[in-house]
Amino acid sequence: KNNLDNHIKLAAKVSVVVNTLVFLAKIYSYIITQSAAVLSDAMEGIVNVLASFIALGLVRYAAKPADEDHPYGHGKVESMAATFEGGAILFAGVLIIIEAVQVFFHGALVKEINFGLMVVIAAGLVNGLMGYGLIFLGKRNHSEALKSSGAHLLTDALTSIGVIIGLFLVKITGKNWIDPVVAGLFGAMLIFTGGKILIRSG
Repeated sequence: KNNLDNHIKLAAKVSVVVNTLVFLAKIYSYIITQSAAVLSDAMEGIVNVLASFIALGLVRYAAKPADEDHPYGHGKVESMAATFEGGAILFAGVLIIIEAVQVFFHGALVKEINFGLMVVIAAGLVNGLMGYGLIFLGKRNHSEALKSSGAHLLTDALTSIGVIIGLFLVKITGKNWIDPVVAGLFGAMLIFTGGKILIRSG
């Protein structure tokens, strides 16, 4: 049991470090490119970082042994991590759509597209691998917090794919309005994903 708990804690700690580094890379990419789609990806990165910290705290609490008030242990607290994560994803989706609408009507100007593409591709690969790893460990160790974090990272990887397509279309067509449209579409996808996680965790 202790060895299992240590594996879950280690996975949660690695998730915190990786999410923080990926988020910083995305923010830097947004500063360079001024792309609404990259900003949408970065905003989801904020949710990833917050959720990974909360998941780490909750898996530590869930690992506590049974006591008089919790004769079956503290494992069910992990559902709280999934609930928070679902709500945070949904909220990020709403913010992304608001930002995308504002950029669309005020005009978008995307710069340094090649640099943005490289950063988003790298971030997508890291999130995809990390997501699959967390889901595998979550299923193996019956950890709802790890499974939810993994599902969120896979969603983030899909968002990155959309951002890559959007930036590539802007690059080959020169139409900057494509950028906020792509951001808005993936904001809607996040709202849908966050809602599904909320329903499942509830």
